[in-house]
Amino acid sequence: MAETQFQGDQTPAEPVGHVIGFVETRAECDDVINTWLSMGVARDRILMLGGDDGLERFHAMMDNSQWGEESQRLLKEGDQELAEGHYVICVEAPQRADALRIAKAAQSQGGHGFAHFGRLVDERFTR
Repeated sequence: MAETQFQGDQTPAEPVGHVIGFVETRAECDDVINTWLSMGVARDRILMLGGDDGLERFHAMMDNSQWGEESQRLLKEGDQELAEGHYVICVEAPQRADALRIAKAAQSQGGHGFAHFGRLVDERFTR
């Protein structure tokens, strides 16, 4: 089982350079994280947010990126996902190719709504 927790010093200052999406259950989070670890993603690049604390941290991160449609969509969807007891999961991935690989792997484990926030372009990868 993955041991990634909600650590305060992990929350990115902004979503740029990250791929962010949603997972419904803790078991699915563990499956997604274990898949990423097996692909070589470092554990310290992965952040999982849930509950009221997760909502606070998610807003703190997204408040620095409210200029594009994708960040607005993700914030709205994240609010709903967290309110339903689901999780936001985020991985540091500056390169689009890495972010796409990470999102596709998560999708095969039940992850959805993944978007990559690049320096110039934000792009949704999965529904």
